[in-house]
Amino acid sequence: MSEVTEIKNAPTLAQESGVALAHQNIKLIALDFDGVFHPAGMQHIVTLTHAFNKTCDAFGIIPEVRTAIKLATKARNQLGMANYIRELTFLTHKNTRDFITHMIEQTHYPNVLPNPTLLKAIKDVIQDIPMCVLSNNYRQHIDKMCHMLFDVGVDKLPLPVYDISKNSDSPMGPYYPKQDPRGFDRLCSDFHVDHNNIVLLDDSPKVIQSARALGVQAYWVTSHEHVPSALYRIRDAQQHSRH
Repeated sequence: MSEVTEIKNAPTLAQESGVALAHQNIKLIALDFDGVFHPAGMQHIVTLTHAFNKTCDAFGIIPEVRTAIKLATKARNQLGMANYIRELTFLTHKNTRDFITHMIEQTHYPNVLPNPTLLKAIKDVIQDIPMCVLSNNYRQHIDKMCHMLFDVGVDKLPLPVYDISKNSDSPMGPYYPKQDPRGFDRLCSDFHVDHNNIVLLDDSPKVIQSARALGVQAYWVTSHEHVPSALYRIRDAQQHSRH
């Protein structure tokens, strides 16, 4: 059974009931960004591919290198912006920051609409359960999307954001991709919780699989529209379990 099939056969976020969550002693909710805060899917891939091609044009990347990068990211099933940037840097030895800035400037999401419902849900639920964003993307990208979704920058969000831009010099320390167990170990340390106290909402079957292997309560987000109501269900279930 493939990992995607395995996840599809498991309960999705939309199917999971508050009753089932009530017994899980949730102490932290971790949210992916792309696909959870806004729709991703095929439109996300098309947008990234367009931005990648425009960035290659600007930096004079030859067709052979472009093809090698696309094949490398596809082979790993890692089509995110950070993976394109990593391969660009590795194969061209150019400055990573220049690639990041240009590629983010070239990303346009015409179908992304403001999402005040999600921001309100986050503000409501975080009063009872700590929350954070856990994204394998760059902070500049998240900031751009936050302005589109909420008309505020990433630093104005009411929850901490762990993103791939973090490095060893950051007060939050190095960032570990979500497939790396050290990423969840760090959340446990930062928030003083155990793995089984964390709920992760993510749209990647690969991430869901690796998180569940660690004991994290990971749920597959098949539509970002399910997230606000799910946050309230989690909050209400935890409140009910305390009485």
